[in-house]
Amino acid sequence: MLLWFILGIIFLVIEILTFGLISIWFALGAFLTMIFYEASLENQFYIFVGASLLFLVLIRKLALKHFKGN
Repeated sequence: MLLWFILGIIFLVIEILTFGLISIWFALGAFLTMIFYEASLENQFYIFVGASLLFLVLIRKLALKHFKGN
């Protein structure tokens, strides 16, 4: 669980420094993966990748629309 928390914080710091919706999806995926701390590390990795891609697909379009205006 600590691994995913640290990765989430690292991705958040990268996002703050770049400010371009680059790594927020990975931060959200890492924080979500913390819930599954009892799963094997391999399954946690799959959850992380799947969640990150899901956040990217579902939220990116809405976020870009919000920042661009139309």
